[in-house]
Amino acid sequence: MGDLVLFTPVLNAFQQLWPETKISVIIQKKHLSLKGLFSPKINWIAITFDPWKSNPFDVKPEISDITDIVKTLAPDLVVAACSKRSWLDSIISSVAPNARHVAFKTAEHDPYWTEQFMWAFGKEACVTYKEIAPEETSEQDWQKSYGIVRYLTKKSAATTAPEFNLPEALNTQAKSLLKKLGLEGSQFAVCASAGSANVAIKNWPTENYAYTISHLETNRKIRTLVIGHTSESEAMALLKAKLSSKETVFWLGSDEDLPLLTALINQSLFYFGNDTGPMHLAAACKKPVLGIFGGGTWPRFKPAAKRSIALHIPLPCYSCNWDCPFKDAPCIKAVSKESVIESIDILLETKDSNLNEVRALPDSLISLPHVLANASELYKISTGEHLKREVTLIKTAALAAEKDKAIQMHHKANKELTEALVGQDKTLKEKDLEIELIKRAADAMDLEIKSQTQHSESKDKLIKSLHSDNQLKQNEITHLLDEIEQKDGSILSLHEANAERVEDLKTQATALLQKEAMIANLAKECEERLAIIKLMEAEIARLSSSQS
Repeated sequence: MGDLVLFTPVLNAFQQLWPETKISVIIQKKHLSLKGLFSPKINWIAITFDPWKSNPFDVKPEISDITDIVKTLAPDLVVAACSKRSWLDSIISSVAPNARHVAFKTAEHDPYWTEQFMWAFGKEACVTYKEIAPEETSEQDWQKSYGIVRYLTKKSAATTAPEFNLPEALNTQAKSLLKKLGLEGSQFAVCASAGSANVAIKNWPTENYAYTISHLETNRKIRTLVIGHTSESEAMALLKAKLSSKETVFWLGSDEDLPLLTALINQSLFYFGNDTGPMHLAAACKKPVLGIFGGGTWPRFKPAAKRSIALHIPLPCYSCNWDCPFKDAPCIKAVSKESVIESIDILLETKDSNLNEVRALPDSLISLPHVLANASELYKISTGEHLKREVTLIKTAALAAEKDKAIQMHHKANKELTEALVGQDKTLKEKDLEIELIKRAADAMDLEIKSQTQHSESKDKLIKSLHSDNQLKQNEITHLLDEIEQKDGSILSLHEANAERVEDLKTQATALLQKEAMIANLAKECEERLAIIKLMEAEIARLSSSQS
């Protein structure tokens, strides 16, 4: 959250210098509620994971969601804006290959996650940023980040500290809550005594906070609103148990309450506490700030406030990034409560509106025996862990040797299988050729069958035609037979008449001879028809035989 607040001036500068450019910013979802304090023109893309803590293997579905968004946006420019590169920067660049890729300060990947990232997504996804925007010369991150603006726009923007102008509705909501908390009309300080969940050792001791809060209430009549996240309830309860006064008010908010948290800070007299996101919110609200610092990242995150005092104890081990060689960060634990109270007095009483002081406390405040005891214990732990690592390495080397043998055996087996596959491939090619020849023969047979089928269909049509002709002829023959039968009846009738008319025959001999001649002719015709019938029967028999 603090990083987001400190990056505000850079976003503002880009919007001023590139008013037509659509700017999308990727942030963690837990900080998304703060977007109402920024320009409405900014497009916020929320992620549900922390790329500095999440294994790329574990968040593949979430990565797919954000890469789909980036592909849809099709950006012209991708900026890895953090001073350290995370694997997420490479993911975003890999799905926007046609964009210009610019990294801030360094091209190096985060060494812890890079290997796992490449295992999860392949080397091709591990994009190297070829352009590097150098940081501005400054001790503090918010000023260093202006280097991105200068590099990309080729212009020098005025370095303006983060600043929020809260909507009146939000201030009204905060006043309503303060009334419920019993702080209406009271002068109160805001204190973040926790807020360092990511780096717990950089918290100033709880008992010191309890002492300072009691001092403010007793000697300055200033009550304290102790703020925190709902996840810090245990730390809040511990502080509450150490307080002798009941005037202190506690408020725990969720991720959705960050704007309200900002408005509560905006209603306060001043802020004091750890180097946290709320400290930067207080500075952006132009509130006086007292920050208690250790050396982990000093002086990158000094409060960017007009009135501020930063307390710290300079040590040679500064810039350890909170990988403390003394176990419990004595650089912050040894900051005395008296120095904090004194600094608060100076902050409240000095009339200088531009008080911006760094107070370096003497290292004599640190207990040498305590530091040596912690360092000794930590060294023993480290030595033990180192020994465990060596044993693990030896076991790993032995296991690797065994695996090398197994790999060699697998290589040999793979070679044999490859040779067998080559033989099989040759056999398959021969089979393919044989199948091709059989297929061609089958195609020729199909053509022959098709031709025979057409020829057969032609003969079927001819047979059908012959059957039709035969039927006509059969009908004609039947008709002729009927006529012959009728004539035979006539002849019989004539014979009977002739028997009765013997006498008449004599007289009609001439006529009879004519009739006999007629009969002869008829007999001849019958013989001819009979021959035709026999021929027809023979043809019918032949056709019947051909059909069978």
